[in-house]
Amino acid sequence: MCRSPQRLQHPRSGRPPKGAAGTALTFDLAFDCGYPNRPKDIEAVLVLQSFGTPVCSPKLLERGVPLTSPADLVHHNLLHETPARHDWNVWAGRFAPNLLDLNSGEVFPSADMAYRAAAMGQGVAIGDLAVLQEEIAKGELVQPFSNMQISDDTEAYHLCCRRDCWTDPRIAAFHKWVSDEAARS
Repeated sequence: MCRSPQRLQHPRSGRPPKGAAGTALTFDLAFDCGYPNRPKDIEAVLVLQSFGTPVCSPKLLERGVPLTSPADLVHHNLLHETPARHDWNVWAGRFAPNLLDLNSGEVFPSADMAYRAAAMGQGVAIGDLAVLQEEIAKGELVQPFSNMQISDDTEAYHLCCRRDCWTDPRIAAFHKWVSDEAARS
């Protein structure tokens, strides 16, 4: 039985604490990105695939070494959204194997901070194109290698719910609305 008989609960953000597999789940729905180890009673449905590619400020390209090939990235500061450097590891593994020092550059505590630093001309980040549509459209960020995109299922956006709740009409309606919105983006 779903938790709320009248309405869906107000959304909260954050991750369960480490080792929380036995923790009682007190939510109806959650958005999830990059968290593959879900409890067994939670089903995750893909809402939006994530595509990543290097992004930077157009001013960085005007004043520095041009980015005409992935090898040119050695002359630029790499901006990492996490200490694990997963984004750059995946991208470089596919498009620039053995060319980049992935331990170099600045590490930020969030993707948003890495994207802001890129927009300010501090270096090049791997940008999530679903998140950065507006910044790219406004010209705040550019994609020097727009045809070199990575897609990693572990970084895709999912809607999560207890398996026994998907038939709830409110959850089904929300799922349809979110899926329709994602399809329009």
